[in-house]
Parts: sequence; C-alpha cells; structure tokens
Amino acid sequence: MDFKDIPKEVLYIQMMEAMPFPWLVGMDEYNRVSAVKAKYPEYFPWDRLYESIPQEVHDAYRNEKNPDWDKPIEWIEKGDRDIEDLINDSAPKVSSVVTEQDFRDLFEMLNKSENDEYKKKMADEALWNKHYGKYKLKYRG
Repeated sequence: MDFKDIPKEVLYIQMMEAMPFPWLVGMDEYNRVSAVKAKYPEYFPWDRLYESIPQEVHDAYRNEKNPDWDKPIEWIEKGDRDIEDLINDSAPKVSSVVTEQDFRDLFEMLNKSENDEYKKKMADEALWNKHYGKYKLKYRG
C-alpha cells in the first residue's frame, strides 16, 4: 500500500496520536475520531486489540490505577480550597531578591519532579503490563 492510498482522515488521527503531548479533544472531535476508527479499523490495530479485551480487565486496571475514581475529591467536596490555593502551594518559593540559594532550590525541585515523574511512569507501565501484558497490548503512556 502506498502512502497516498491512506485516507486523509486516518493520517490526521495517526499524526495527532503520534504527538509527544496529550491530545485533548471535545466530545464532537472524540465522536469523529471514533467514527473514523470504526470505518477504517485496519489502520488502528492497537485500538482493535484494546476493544477485544474483556471489560473485566479494563475495570480491574482502572480500579487498581485509580481506586477512588468514582468518589469526589475531598477538598472540592468540602469547598475549603480553590485553584489559586493549589497554584500557590505548588509554586516555588523565592525571596524578593533572587539569590543563588533560590536557584539551587528551584533546580532541586525540578530534579525531584523529573525523578518522581520517571518513577510514576515506570510504575504505571508495570501496572499496565500486569493487566494487559498477556494480551500483548503495548503501553502508550
């Protein structure tokens, strides 16, 4: 099959899925993508394999990855915090005059964040493989 023979709507979806950042879409776009994948399943083998896996496997993975996925977030339910508080809590603290120590603290925070992200990704992939490994479904996190 030649590249020019691949439908343009398939190429568009494949290009977006290959992007290194999250692909956030609204419901209309999600429905359009789903329709294209249903129309051309031969171009989306990962999706076909995922859909062929028993629902119990998906449920077990979701429940282990996010055990409280069906419960409201406690601080939202209480109403005792807002987004500004979250931003202020996570922003690096610096003095009014930026010092060498401020830069050291910033680099330390960034390094810790990078290490934490790597560890989380490895744990996420291990959990994925625990549930989907026997189906040979590659982790795409």
